[in-house]
Amino acid sequence: MEFITSTQAIYPGIPLQGLSMVYLYTEWCIPCHMMASVIDNLREYGDTVIIPINIEKDHEGAAFFQVYDIPTCMLFKNAKMVWQHSGIVSETVLRKMIELNQ
Repeated sequence: MEFITSTQAIYPGIPLQGLSMVYLYTEWCIPCHMMASVIDNLREYGDTVIIPINIEKDHEGAAFFQVYDIPTCMLFKNAKMVWQHSGIVSETVLRKMIELNQ
């Protein structure tokens, strides 16, 4: 799994082919801290590209995705959103969503 730390397609960093997960968070958000280890564990699972976006530093990312709740995970397949969840989500659920869309 590739891990992109800066955003660069529909939004920079989202590949036109394959799976990618956009993870929107802030540093002060307690649920985001809880999700951080889950997201880190996914880095070594499959070939999904993970794109973390700190919405306090990347205002364009928050505006582009029209996200108002954090944390938010979005799964893209071939640059089309196939799943979105706001709030804490388990690693098991994220892995299942990745498996279902590979």
